[in-house]
Amino acid sequence: MHRSRFLHNTVTAFILGLAVSVTHAQSWDSRLQDGRRIQVNPNTNRAMVIDDKGVATLLWDGVHRLHDGSTVIIRQGVMVPNTEVLELRRGTYPPHKSLLDKEPSPCIVLQRKVCGLHNECADQDACSLMLQLIQFEEQEKDEQRAGTAFSGMRASEQCQSGLRDEAYFKPCKERRSEGTPTACKMLVKKVCGAREQCLDLEGCSVAKQLAEMEYQERLSSFKPEAATEATLQCRQALSDKEFFRPCEH
Repeated sequence: MHRSRFLHNTVTAFILGLAVSVTHAQSWDSRLQDGRRIQVNPNTNRAMVIDDKGVATLLWDGVHRLHDGSTVIIRQGVMVPNTEVLELRRGTYPPHKSLLDKEPSPCIVLQRKVCGLHNECADQDACSLMLQLIQFEEQEKDEQRAGTAFSGMRASEQCQSGLRDEAYFKPCKERRSEGTPTACKMLVKKVCGAREQCLDLEGCSVAKQLAEMEYQERLSSFKPEAATEATLQCRQALSDKEFFRPCEH
């Protein structure tokens, strides 16, 4: 009887172990910005991109933006584990991400893009025009609140169009140093070096991609000083000493 109970307990433990293994082996799925599906095995972190015909191929190395605005890092066909994958490994699931309650107007986003996050490119002709468009946009908001009818193309619509017109509304390429560097800037300095003497390191190009993503996300954030999706990736990457190896030159 004791032997029977022992066998029963052993078989039960084995089945439970299989259940845990299946849970931990569950794939993590998402979609790229272009709609293609990606699938990552949380145990091996191997990332596959699946086309419309169901054909799966390795996802190329670099930083990829997903449909929800978040990013993933791929190196040698393997994804640097993000929070969701780590939670899958533990058999738990992260809470759903909440969207920002507010977003800046198209004119504010365009002004940051043209003039710079800290007005580094204030001398550009398009930057002067942006100040006028923002004033018009505020006047239109007052008219809307007052119930005044408006005909013609609104300032916000002009700014929305301007975001696609980089021939005139040229993006500001200057980057002013900030008092407290962001996580992505810290990552670039760590991997690429303070004088960019380690540009040949594999992780350097990825760190630079993340830093540019972080900057673009800040341009369109209601609070540009707040952490973005790329910022969270960089915070995680700062503790990754295998791929993001410190520059030692």
